[in-house]
This record gives sequence, C-alpha cells and structure tokens, in this order.
Amino acid sequence: MEFIDLDAIEVEEVRRGPVPRGTYECEVEQCIRKDTKAGGQMIEVTYKITTGDYKAARIWDCHNVDHANPEVVKIGLQGLKRLAMAVGVTGKLASPSELAVPGKRVQVTVEVRSDSTYGDSNIVKRVLGVAPKAEKHIPSNSNSSSVAPF
Repeated sequence: MEFIDLDAIEVEEVRRGPVPRGTYECEVEQCIRKDTKAGGQMIEVTYKITTGDYKAARIWDCHNVDHANPEVVKIGLQGLKRLAMAVGVTGKLASPSELAVPGKRVQVTVEVRSDSTYGDSNIVKRVLGVAPKAEKHIPSNSNSSSVAPF
C-alpha cells in the first residue's frame, strides 16, 4: 500500500541566514515567553515577511522582561510597547500572544549583525504600524448643485 508519493511533492528551496539590511512589511507570526540562559524571562517575537523577494522569510527579536539589570528590563518593555503600538494593542496583556494580531501588518527595519561565534543574524532596529490601504471613493452621479456636500 502506497503511503505518500514523494515524487509528486514539489519542494521550495528554503532560504537560510539573515535577510539583507532594510525595511520589510511583516506580520507578527508568534509572540511567546521564554526563559533566558541567565535565569530571567524574555518575549520572543517572530515576524514573517509578507511581500517582496524575501516573502515568507522569518525575522526574530527578543525583549527581556525579567532580568537582574533593571535597565535591560526597561529597554525590553519599551520595545514591547512600540510593538503594541504598531499592531494597535493597548491596555494590559494577559499573554504575549495578544501581540500577534492576525492580518495586522507592520514595517520591520533590520540590520545585519556579524558574530564570529554565531554567524550573521538580523537585529531589529524599528517596528512601525502599516496604515491600511485607503478605499477608492467613487463619487455618485447625483446633481451636485441641489445638495450641499456638508
């Protein structure tokens, strides 16, 4: 009995490594809390590029929310606040996953960081909201002199 016909499956080439420096339109695919190696906690954000040559590529960012250094926590929380503003989330969060708003696009600006131990990787420099595309307004053919527009 045939289980799966592997010859009939097309496989796309998987791109590895960081995307080039630039700004990409993305969706927040996932936002999860993780333990750090130092014993604290961080929020790991996964962005999925939605357009262009790097469509479907992922970009990762981390925001420390529990750390021995209060300045590190302050920077992490500020980054999460900027992300929340970009996706239109306000108030208190019950879970970091609330920042992964389905269909909500953001602009993510990245640079490439070189590291002799871990290799090249992306570093997120900025996250901004993307304005929704305006709907085209088609004026009606009514007699404009008989009705004031305001």
